[in-house]
Amino acid sequence: MIACIEIWWSIDMDNYILMCQTAREIQERWEPKEGDWFIYRTENRIRLTGSSLRYPDTYKMTRWWIPTQEQLQGMIDWSPFSYKVSTQAFQINEFYNTMKIMPESMSELWLAFVMFELYQKQWSADKKWVGV
Repeated sequence: MIACIEIWWSIDMDNYILMCQTAREIQERWEPKEGDWFIYRTENRIRLTGSSLRYPDTYKMTRWWIPTQEQLQGMIDWSPFSYKVSTQAFQINEFYNTMKIMPESMSELWLAFVMFELYQKQWSADKKWVGV
């Protein structure tokens, strides 16, 4: 039996979903597991779904992962720092002050931070990830 939750997201999430879909490096890191959020196309609609099932590797070919803030934060190695929360707050604030395109949500900010820190890419006005 498939147990999934489908939600219709607000317009505010459209940009974040596009950012996730086009973040190839983030999509390549996805190892589907219980509770992940992802989008898929069906009958000319795009749906955002969270599922409690495990999926085969082929599942990734037709779905795009929408990572949570917690999952994004987990991608950064904070181990060299003794005060992880204050270090995160400081680092994200410093990054925010250098951004050319202002994020519309904390999820967008964290995704942009991860893409910059791990892959040296920034979100452009053309709605693409570009190397810096």
